[in-house]
Amino acid sequence: MLNPQRVLKKILRPDADLAAFESSGEALEATVDLFRNVQKCCKARAWLLESAGFDAALSPQAFTDLLALPEIDRLETVTRDLDVEISRRSDARRADDPVSVGELNAALRELYKDLDETRSRWIKDCDSRLYLLGDISDDSLKRAEALAGAMKNLSWQGFGFVVSIWKARGLEADFKKLFPQADGVHPLRQSLPRVEKELEFYAHCRRVNEKWRPLGVDLTAWLRGNLLSGVAQNLEELGNAIWNLVYESPRLPKSVQLAELDFNDVETLFNNKRINP
Repeated sequence: MLNPQRVLKKILRPDADLAAFESSGEALEATVDLFRNVQKCCKARAWLLESAGFDAALSPQAFTDLLALPEIDRLETVTRDLDVEISRRSDARRADDPVSVGELNAALRELYKDLDETRSRWIKDCDSRLYLLGDISDDSLKRAEALAGAMKNLSWQGFGFVVSIWKARGLEADFKKLFPQADGVHPLRQSLPRVEKELEFYAHCRRVNEKWRPLGVDLTAWLRGNLLSGVAQNLEELGNAIWNLVYESPRLPKSVQLAELDFNDVETLFNNKRINP
């Protein structure tokens, strides 16, 4: 880095004491890299908030609600003897406690895992094509599941719909009213296996939405907006930046203190008083 002082000056807010960082005795190049990770966190958070509609800077209440999930409540700690101790975050946390970087990372890691599973299902089960997406909702999903089940029952013992053609056409008419934009799956008799897989995918999305209700996750909206990959990418970048901060900060204690970064409170990460976002 040719001029770390100049780069650091651009990173810091105007009221930050640049001279204090210069006289800290810590390598300015390392300080610059550390603070750039703070900026990466802020950038990822801004994209997720503006594009996907949820705030990665979890509020104390949001994280408290997420502790209902065993995957987030469970805390594994490695002892000096390399044993693993299991505890629960909810046992030591009050509802108004600030969210720590470690707690945020635990939540984001679990959310990323669910998004990765969703993308895998989308590709494997639906061939990355969603015919019903334009009209799908919780209500239409329930009704479509019932119609698909009824249609499947009409195809009796391998005879197809020969003896129940009028009933089948009636179900198809109802299905078409539910999904007028889904030209690729009408008539339902010919696309029933494909429709069943897609309905199973939406049922998965509904479960994920319910799981992450405290964050306002809406997989259907993200799919309609072609945002799923972008959300996963920004979550990954946010997680990597957090890991870099935690890994590098012990070497730069003075810079961390001067920047008023507190890893026990993510607010100091996303709304830092010394570092430009």
